[in-house]
Amino acid sequence: MHYQPDGPASGYADTVRAEAYRRRWGELDRQADNWKPLWREVNEYVLPWSGRFLHSHRDRQEVRRGQNVHNSITYNAIHTAASGLHGGLTSPSRPWFELSHPDEEMMELTQVRAWIHLVQNSQRQVLAQSNFYAAVQDLYYEALAYGQGVSLMERDPGGGVVRFRTLTCGEYRLANGADLRINTLYRRLTMTAPQMAEAFGRDKLPEPARRALDDKRMDQSFFLVQAIQPWGFLDNAHSREWQYESVYFMEEGSDDDILARRGYRSKPFVAVRWGAIGDDVYGYSPGQMALADIRQLQTQERAYVNSVNWIADPAWLVSDSMKDRLARGEIRPGAIVGANPQEAQHLFRPLMRPQFDFANIRLKIQDVEERIRSTFYNPLFLMVQTRRGSMTATEVMQLVEEKAAVLGPVLERFQAELFDPILERVFTIMTEEFAMIPPPPAEIAGEGIKIDYTSMLAQAQKQAGLSGMTHFLAMAGDIAGRFPSAALKINPDEAIDQLAYIDNVPPKAVRSDDEVARLREEMAEMERRRAELENMGQAADVARTLGDTRVGSGTLMETLLASMQ
Repeated sequence: MHYQPDGPASGYADTVRAEAYRRRWGELDRQADNWKPLWREVNEYVLPWSGRFLHSHRDRQEVRRGQNVHNSITYNAIHTAASGLHGGLTSPSRPWFELSHPDEEMMELTQVRAWIHLVQNSQRQVLAQSNFYAAVQDLYYEALAYGQGVSLMERDPGGGVVRFRTLTCGEYRLANGADLRINTLYRRLTMTAPQMAEAFGRDKLPEPARRALDDKRMDQSFFLVQAIQPWGFLDNAHSREWQYESVYFMEEGSDDDILARRGYRSKPFVAVRWGAIGDDVYGYSPGQMALADIRQLQTQERAYVNSVNWIADPAWLVSDSMKDRLARGEIRPGAIVGANPQEAQHLFRPLMRPQFDFANIRLKIQDVEERIRSTFYNPLFLMVQTRRGSMTATEVMQLVEEKAAVLGPVLERFQAELFDPILERVFTIMTEEFAMIPPPPAEIAGEGIKIDYTSMLAQAQKQAGLSGMTHFLAMAGDIAGRFPSAALKINPDEAIDQLAYIDNVPPKAVRSDDEVARLREEMAEMERRRAELENMGQAADVARTLGDTRVGSGTLMETLLASMQ
């Protein structure tokens, strides 16, 4: 399917030629040569249904995918990891992000809070109605296997708002910007002549595609390249409207005309790496780190199966008189075979009787399987299910915190390279392309929005700080009990704010500092009035007592007043 970018870049199509883009495509392809053997091996053993163009983009049927796989534990391991990431980071059944303003005082304003709430709910609805959750699941598979996942984010040509398309390793090449963030995506794709005519117009078609269209060869494919990079990267052209360009051209041929040049108002793709070293464009992955164990596992499994076959169905040494009958299937289990005494003892016997320690080899295979599962973090994702016996809520939370601590660097990279760009791109399309969101209130016009991730793993990452906070408060309280002046060292208001943030308590559940100060003043005034009333009550009681006490012919109160006079 061809996805339309933000809009055609009218008047810019003739400023550069296709040859400049072909040269950069060739250079990016050569830079990936060192990675291609590793990607092909990962494709063979870890994710054989992916990896378009990895082996040969001219003949994609020449490789039988997965033919060397004899044990499927790797498939189960990567499936468990991808599902764990999907459920822990972007579960469609629970909110996984929240928006707010960096200035907490601004969030106290009703109009600001209402506008941010509208943006947040609108983005959640747009993502739910798109194919985001299916595409991000595929992206997790790609990142776990190859070290990076890439997905296009463009306007939905089917009438929706946004459409995602996760690319597979082999069909794209990447490049970093000066800040070592990926800002360039070149991808190889195939299109038929009718598809090209619909996407670019018949007058833009190269001669081979026109002939195919005229000859009614409707299913003949042509190889194209789409280049997505910062606007004006090759021709130094400037545009106030577009930040990124999208250029289509033929991968090979003498035609120097580009098929289309269109513009994007924001970065139209995401490229997240599982892990990266230095200025490497491409990342490393659990699939790559587990390759040695995966190869060993397949070798052991193949040897195990061959040994079982030799014992269960061995080659037989038979007499010439029985060979043909055995080959024709006339001699089967339960058959009665006649033979003379001379040849009976040598009539049938196995060619070999191999000795194989099945139990020990199976234990070694299970050990390798466990190492592969550990590399894909399966024990972490399945820790609650595989834990024997009942657990308290505290124990469950400790296990989840352990998972978040191990995956901490990966989660931070996913937030920076995947989720932040996706939410920013969706916001841009919603506001500039569809006008779905009204302008922000004047108080925050031109200011940024803060993104807080509230998924299970993100919350578990925060919970690691909760344990330290509660431990500190418990120890500080114990010290303050022995030395009361030490309690002045604790700022209880700030401690409550931090606990609320770590535990993702709704903002409305915690009062602002100004509101708390006002309530404290009211409480102090109420306490002062209560003390005054108590004093007045005590004075009234004394006066009543003096008036009721008789002294001689009068009361004690009268005697006191007379003496004062």
